[in-house]
Amino acid sequence: MENLAMPVLVLHHAQDSCQASPPAKLPELRARLSAGTSRILTYEGGTSRGALCEVQAFHSFNGIEQQVVDDLSAYTAAPK
Repeated sequence: MENLAMPVLVLHHAQDSCQASPPAKLPELRARLSAGTSRILTYEGGTSRGALCEVQAFHSFNGIEQQVVDDLSAYTAAPK
């Protein structure tokens, strides 16, 4: 990761319970990304139903999809 020469956007739900992407690891990830152009956006809200890592869980931003899409679109449209 330290050799990445491009901007990175990380989208994460604060209540995501997936073991592969625990919120507690975000500070470690942030320290490894380029501070100038990379961002980590953390979300709250929505609903979680079913398996932790499936499409109706917080892992997939269930219930707040439009907010996440809007933020992603704004990030990709902004000059780097």
